[in-house]
Amino acid sequence: MTTPPPATRDNFPCFSPDGKLISFTRDFGPTETDLFIVPAAGGATKQITFDKGRVFGTAWTSDGREIVYAGVRRQGRGMWRVAAAGGAPERVPINGQNPVSPSISRQGNKLVWTEFSSDSDIWLYQGPGFAGRAKPGPFGAPVKLPSSSIHEEHSPDFSPDGQKLVFVSGRTGGQELWVSDAGGNNAARLTTQGGPAGSPRWSPDGKWIAFDSHIGGDGDIYVISSTGGPWRRLTYEKTAETQPAWSRDGQWIYFKSNRTGSYQIHKMPAAGGPAKQITFHGGFEGFESPDGSIFYYTKARGEYGIYAVPAEGGEEKLVPELSRAGYWRSWGVVKGGIYFIAKESAPRQTIRFFSFATRRITPLVEVAGEALWWQPGLALSPDGRRLLFAQLEHAKDEIMLMEDFR
Repeated sequence: MTTPPPATRDNFPCFSPDGKLISFTRDFGPTETDLFIVPAAGGATKQITFDKGRVFGTAWTSDGREIVYAGVRRQGRGMWRVAAAGGAPERVPINGQNPVSPSISRQGNKLVWTEFSSDSDIWLYQGPGFAGRAKPGPFGAPVKLPSSSIHEEHSPDFSPDGQKLVFVSGRTGGQELWVSDAGGNNAARLTTQGGPAGSPRWSPDGKWIAFDSHIGGDGDIYVISSTGGPWRRLTYEKTAETQPAWSRDGQWIYFKSNRTGSYQIHKMPAAGGPAKQITFHGGFEGFESPDGSIFYYTKARGEYGIYAVPAEGGEEKLVPELSRAGYWRSWGVVKGGIYFIAKESAPRQTIRFFSFATRRITPLVEVAGEALWWQPGLALSPDGRRLLFAQLEHAKDEIMLMEDFR
């Protein structure tokens, strides 16, 4: 009935009340989705939304004139309604922040949905560091960062000197960047535009932080001073650009983009400008080697394997010792090697370290809780003395009902 373009997928069909139309979502990537409509008898598809946000379920109003959907727009996450004929979506005022799977009664006067909530905190493990070893020394018991809240905290990244920390927090209602000292004290909000902001990475000189955001509709790369201030947008394509990473000399920013029809790694000058494609067989997220000669990366969300490609482009190879590493987003690169969680089918997960010097993988620490797999959740300080782990504390779903829905 539908023939999605390359690198897209059609999902979640839903009949209109009269059975003449079918709404569905078209996925342009892991986090980029829009609503479409197609006649049940077949015919041309019509795009209804143009946000390339995320959609978490749809429902038709009883008169068939509108579609209600749970999702993320540039204004944030919530419940929205849009005319089946097209137009600007409008927010549905609900008692909740993270709705999914809406449903409307046959009479059309009741709206029900699932309200999802979760809490994750960042925990700090400390140890003696490298101190002449090929891997960091043993870590002690974890301590929850004092900057933790009752909302999600994730995506930690140490400053180049190891003295500061940037992370993402949902405590203000949207995903914003926060900065604190390395121990999580003196936390201060860095972004104030209402978000969402994610995937923060320090520049090598510590003066800037690159991050991604869907505030402009499509995902784009931005930078902000590490002391705060206005955002500086670096990408303007009508495609999704996310997951930034700095080159070691600070002259380039790598990022993921689907501008060529599939997700690949590209890099552009740190000030913005024309980008160069680095991978051609899939690219998701990565980091440059300590000497700047190699870019290590994963190919897709939820796919094992860390790969290597010359920083200027060239042959793309799986790092043989890391065929079970890089699952989702819990890994990183420091001077001595690559640290990661492999996501094992075991009661507890283990953080491991691959040494560039010995080519050996050794365990660093076994964590007590579950990783926040859908967000970056791991950071090792440059000296190997501090290890940060974003741990899922709880997640729950509740059924919510709105009476007198109109």
